Amino acid sequence: MQHVSEVSLFAKELQARGIVRLLMMTLERTNVKLLTVVISFLRNMSRYAEPVREMAERKVIEESVRLLDDGIPRELLLVVAPFYFNLTFHTKLRFRMIRLGVLSKLATIMGNFLS
Repeated sequence: MQHVSEVSLFAKELQARGIVRLLMMTLERTNVKLLTVVISFLRNMSRYAEPVREMAERKVIEESVRLLDDGIPRELLLVVAPFYFNLTFHTKLRFRMIRLGVLSKLATIMGNFLS
């Protein structure tokens, strides 16, 4: 139980330092390895309510939807899918995903990888 509280405190400290803002600025980059690390970090932060609220305010869905363009590398897809899954628990973000067609794009891309 102590480990969970330590992780929660760590996430709060990172948020206080503006890490969500910095990570979202790097979503504009095209380097796959960098994007993989950034999305992984955002996915870990998306387990907590405050960072998710900040992501919603900063329009994380709109900023990250371009990652689902044709030709997304498999290693990036394997990180993006769980990130979007975590965000579906936030009502506003879920509706944004539906409105922007993120879920259908993701399903199509994953179907292509499986076939």
